Amino acid sequence: MPEHPPTAQRTAVHLPTAADTEALGERLGRELQAGDLVVLDGPLGAGKTVLVRGIAAGLGVHGPITSPTFVIAREHAAGDRGIPLVHVDAYRLGGVDQQVGDMAGEL
Repeated sequence: MPEHPPTAQRTAVHLPTAADTEALGERLGRELQAGDLVVLDGPLGAGKTVLVRGIAAGLGVHGPITSPTFVIAREHAAGDRGIPLVHVDAYRLGGVDQQVGDMAGEL
């Protein structure tokens, strides 16, 4: 299987409702491949976990998706596409000003 080259993109998208956020996550989840890393940055309540719920749906991952703030990481079993989801709250791992590559290594 070909590897994706490491890339970092910052994209601003206005999503007025939780349903819009989840729908975007689902579309993204359908495109993700094993080993891909998605880094979300935003304050508490910004909708990061809502987006991850959509990503999980796009990956075919079943079960509840909740914020891992207090446990740092939650690993969800591979879903219909055979790709597991690891949902990490990097808040406790260092500042969001870190380079994505540095954060990926720490994760």
